[in-house]
Amino acid sequence: MKTHSADESLRQPILDTLADSWMQRAAVRKEILEYDEAFDSARPDFPEHLVPFRDHPLYSGGTSAMRHQVLAGMWAWYNEKTIAIEEQIVNPGCRTLLYEGLAGLSDLTIKRALCETVVDEDYHILMCLETCGVSRKRRHIEKLVFDEPVLTRLRRDRLEETDLEWERNIISVAYMTIAELTINAYLKLLSSEETIQPLHRVTTAIHLRDESSHSRMFREILKSVYRRMAPLEQRSYIQELRRAYRSFTTAEWAPWATVLAFVGFLPDQIAALEVHSRSFPPSILRRDLISVVGFAEEIGVRPAAILGE
Repeated sequence: MKTHSADESLRQPILDTLADSWMQRAAVRKEILEYDEAFDSARPDFPEHLVPFRDHPLYSGGTSAMRHQVLAGMWAWYNEKTIAIEEQIVNPGCRTLLYEGLAGLSDLTIKRALCETVVDEDYHILMCLETCGVSRKRRHIEKLVFDEPVLTRLRRDRLEETDLEWERNIISVAYMTIAELTINAYLKLLSSEETIQPLHRVTTAIHLRDESSHSRMFREILKSVYRRMAPLEQRSYIQELRRAYRSFTTAEWAPWATVLAFVGFLPDQIAALEVHSRSFPPSILRRDLISVVGFAEEIGVRPAAILGE
């Protein structure tokens, strides 16, 4: 029978350190933000250089108030999509690891670290709600409503394709894996963006600090889980990682169209901006490829098996 004592001796100190440090590092333990007081109405809510039609005259020639509303709308979308990922992907994935009896997860330190992660994620949801709510109120977009993110719909559709419990568990863990390994790139971008609301920069920096710890922790835990999977389960996990990665990097125009319609753009104007936006760099550039490549190499898989050729 194959043993993993060498892996355990390396993994355990890392997980012990991350679990024990939670009381000192976790945002939920110490961050108190005065959201409304920190808002600066002169600053945009979202980086304008990420607007795919920023140089189109329909947008660039508009009023400052209109552009502020568009940027606030996309900040609202970013936060609502983040909430959906935390609620519908990360936390369910953590529960799968905690309660579904996957091999390699009986250790108390692992369970403690996973529970701490769920607490962190719930606090991130609260931060997103608070900062998003301030922007909605200040920019007068309280009634702006978005459709469900494509990402969570694709995950739900995939889960509905199988009745096999072991396969559903792997799908759940695979989507959580990609979420936790790739989020840091976008958080780093927003937390270092000097042009946007200081409030938004601070909240993304807080989120980034927690997620950096989560990424290291999940890499250790998931390596342990993967090495204990049966060959069929391993193949399924890699296939689901690839599906999940494609889901995370699927470009969405619908949120932009929703915001533009809300602020008063006409359908033909929105269509023109969509065509113009097709030359904008794809969303894949906003995901953390390095962490996925590192994880693939650590479990002995070609990165292309997850990222595609």
